Amino acid sequence: MEDKFWMLFVEGKAMPTVFHWNDVVAKVEAERLARKEGKRVYLLESVSYCEVKTPTPPIKWEAM
Repeated sequence: MEDKFWMLFVEGKAMPTVFHWNDVVAKVEAERLARKEGKRVYLLESVSYCEVKTPTPPIKWEAM
């Protein structure tokens, strides 16, 4: 599995774009943003992922 990461979402702001590879660092940044923005800050944790492997399998058509 890939390395776990955390992101922060500030209520009413744009989608998160910064990855935090350590939850302690993410929490410190969340506290800073909460003080700065005066809004609720959500700590988002990666729990799983999906991906498409290439090459993709060919589509197979069947007659009815």
